[in-house]
Amino acid sequence: MRILVAGGRNEADFIIKKFKEEKHQITVVNQDVDYCKYLSKENHVIVYNGDPTLVSVLNEAGIQQADLVVALCTKDEDNFVICEVASKVFNIPRIICTVTNPKNVDVFHSLGIRSVVSSADFLVQTIQAEVNFENVVKSLALEQDKIAMLEIKLNSPDLAIIGKTLAQLENTRLYTIACIYRKTQVVIPSGNTEIKYGDKLFVVTTYPDKDAVVRYIQKKVPKEREQ
Repeated sequence: MRILVAGGRNEADFIIKKFKEEKHQITVVNQDVDYCKYLSKENHVIVYNGDPTLVSVLNEAGIQQADLVVALCTKDEDNFVICEVASKVFNIPRIICTVTNPKNVDVFHSLGIRSVVSSADFLVQTIQAEVNFENVVKSLALEQDKIAMLEIKLNSPDLAIIGKTLAQLENTRLYTIACIYRKTQVVIPSGNTEIKYGDKLFVVTTYPDKDAVVRYIQKKVPKEREQ
């Protein structure tokens, strides 16, 4: 994939390194002369020094060849301009931008920019995930942190584990589902017992493996990416 990275500093450097490892073709447009020299020397990518909000600069950088544009400027209005130009002037199929003010996420969405990233939003989602984790998982440590009994509520219909039988589960050497509390019934499961939405699982595992087991059980079915 051909990716054009517009603006940014540390986050741009990080993205460039990660996607170069995956053999993507990276082009950079940045207004900071010294940082352009650093990015070019450090990452061995094509770097254009100039204002990425200008059509002429983006055109010179070959934006028309890009499959994806990533706007990382510190000013939200600059990122908006880059997205608008990439979309309406150059018809770039995929555009992602960051925003400093989380209130601008909905504004950008309303203006047709679908992929908007806010670090503040991610922080909120992470906190909410931790709160939800505490609400759905209870852990009892036994035998001086050697054995753990987990009580896990399956309260999301899009968990990947739902609909599978115990025989279809992965990494079962790490844990045992001792019983299932389903509505008002207690189910002692066998290999062909199907896991259902709303079940409460009582899982026995070793204490060192408990986090990995919880992550597996709470893993959701991947959503299709927007094109």
